[in-house]
Amino acid sequence: HQSTPNEQQQQQQQQSAVTQQSRPIIMTFHDLGLNSELQFATFCECDEVKLMLQTFTMIHVNFIGQEFDNQTTQTPASSLPDDFKYPSVEQMAECIVDICAQLRVRSFVALAVGAGAHIVSSLALIRPDLVHGLFLINPVVSSCSIT
Repeated sequence: HQSTPNEQQQQQQQQSAVTQQSRPIIMTFHDLGLNSELQFATFCECDEVKLMLQTFTMIHVNFIGQEFDNQTTQTPASSLPDDFKYPSVEQMAECIVDICAQLRVRSFVALAVGAGAHIVSSLALIRPDLVHGLFLINPVVSSCSIT
């Protein structure tokens, strides 16, 4: 879908809002079958975390096929085609590099769970300059499957 000038301006404002802040960045990465809302909403509501967010900027990354269509429902945004080949861990790590470039994030601390921890660990191996620190919860280092 082609971006309208208004959408482009809004995207540029969001990008500059991230990069203009001198605060350190925490990026979250969810586990399989979840998204950032389901994985981290309760955590982000804790008083201690709210206090921490006065010092840090938090960016939640939703992996492909895991996002919701809007903030009020838990309906998947779109179904993936039957022949869709889900990206490898390495390809997902490269997507994070692209996200950081788009948002002009030079480095971040990762908070990651399960498969998200595996993906961001792979990223840290190929781009240690980008990952300033890792908080890994239940990292999965073998292949994952729902079946």
